[in-house]
Amino acid sequence: MEWGRLLGIALLLILLSACAAMRPLAVPVVSQAYVASPQRSDTLIVLLPGISDSVHEFEQAGFLWSARRQGIDADIWAVDAHYGYYHRGVIVERLRYDIIEPARRQGYRHIWLVGFSLGGFGSLLYLKSYPHTIDGVLLIAPFLGSGSDSPFDPAELLQWRNGEHGLWQWLQDYAAGPRQPPIYLGYGAQDKFAPVIARLAEQLPADHVLRMPGEHNWKTWRLLWDRVLERQLLFARLPPTISAQRAP
Repeated sequence: MEWGRLLGIALLLILLSACAAMRPLAVPVVSQAYVASPQRSDTLIVLLPGISDSVHEFEQAGFLWSARRQGIDADIWAVDAHYGYYHRGVIVERLRYDIIEPARRQGYRHIWLVGFSLGGFGSLLYLKSYPHTIDGVLLIAPFLGSGSDSPFDPAELLQWRNGEHGLWQWLQDYAAGPRQPPIYLGYGAQDKFAPVIARLAEQLPADHVLRMPGEHNWKTWRLLWDRVLERQLLFARLPPTISAQRAP
């Protein structure tokens, strides 16, 4: 059984490495901007996709329209932060130098990271390294591996590559402290990573966690996104309503 598990993990890593090799690492990392209005908002939401997702899927799946419908009058940048950046161990620095710092120079006062699956993992890596440069993170079904200390855990290998071994210990220290910037979490009860995600949920305040029926897919992620917006769990500084005519 153990050999079967290790073989499966090895094959997964080989597949991920092959996928990384097929995607070029653009520097600066490419992003798609969606502006809320002609006047620049003071708030920016940075969307980080899953391991094999296109940045255009956020628009195709209705995330942008939903944000406008719920009155989120913020600019949104969807970042093409694919697995290659994690594989090379440069995801944190690319986010800092290509996304966060340019956004600050453009005048954004409030910046939130919203990471989906692997993008959730990247959001935590960034928060651990540069907590004072963002206002908070929202993790949707984050990939966190098995959460063990096994060197065969894909998440642990990713952490080593990114110089971030010990992410779980940091999360425990975060939970024991002031919890700033805040972490919000949403995931489906039937998500294949749910047992590990639940470990993270235990470290967070109850009102920062949203768990609902669903699996590890875009349908569930859209439902979680809608529920987060409806409950006004974050982006509290934003206006509560906008004109319906401005919804895309």
